[in-house]
Amino acid sequence: MTTWNVKNASLVSRSNPLYLSYCREKTALKNSNPRERVPDPRYVVTNWAEKTVNRYLGRFFEYDDRCILSWNELDSRNTYRRKYKELDGIFFSQAGSLYVETKGSFSKSSLKRGLLQVNENLKLLSIINPRFSGLLVLCDCHLIDPELGVMAEELKNETIASNEYLIYQGLSQLPKILPGTKSIWLLAEDAVHELVNIFGSPLDDPNTPES
Repeated sequence: MTTWNVKNASLVSRSNPLYLSYCREKTALKNSNPRERVPDPRYVVTNWAEKTVNRYLGRFFEYDDRCILSWNELDSRNTYRRKYKELDGIFFSQAGSLYVETKGSFSKSSLKRGLLQVNENLKLLSIINPRFSGLLVLCDCHLIDPELGVMAEELKNETIASNEYLIYQGLSQLPKILPGTKSIWLLAEDAVHELVNIFGSPLDDPNTPES
C-alpha cells in the first residue's frame, strides 16, 4: 500500500453499514470455500492482551470506537476499491489521537510485524488527522502461555536504544500522545502480572475454549 494510490481514508465503527456489508460478503466467500482451519491456542492470550491494554489505556484517554480503517485503493485494473482494516485501538485526548497496535509476546517476529503495521497504518491515519501518533505495545505473556516467544536481551537493548521510536517501559511509564511520533511500550512479565491482578487472567474466563 502506498499513500499516493489511496484516497478517501476514514475511520468508521464496526456498526458502519458499508463495513457490515463487507463483512457479510467476506464471510459468504469463506463459507463457499470451506477448508479445515486449526485454531491457534495463542489467540486466546493475544486477544486478552489487546483488550486488556485497551481497558488500561481507557483509564487515562478517551476511547474511540471508530477502530476500522477504511480507504479506497487503486488496484491492478486501475480501479479504486474500498478496503477495510481493523485496528487494535484508537484513543484521543486534547493533545491528539493515538493508534495502538498490541502484541502478546516479546518475540522478534512480534516486534518486526508490529512496527511494520504501525508504520503502514500511521501513513493512512496521518492523512485523516495529522495529529495522530502510533504506539506498538509488546506484552510479555510468556507467564500465561509458555509457547509465546521472548525477546533476546540484545534485541531488547537495541530496541530501547532506538532513535526512531520513543520507548516506554512498564505500567508506571504511561505513553504520551505526541502527534507525529511513533512509540514502543514494553510491558515485561511484572507488568503483565499486574494487569492479570487488575483485570484477571484469560485462563480464568469461562468462555475460554479448551486447548
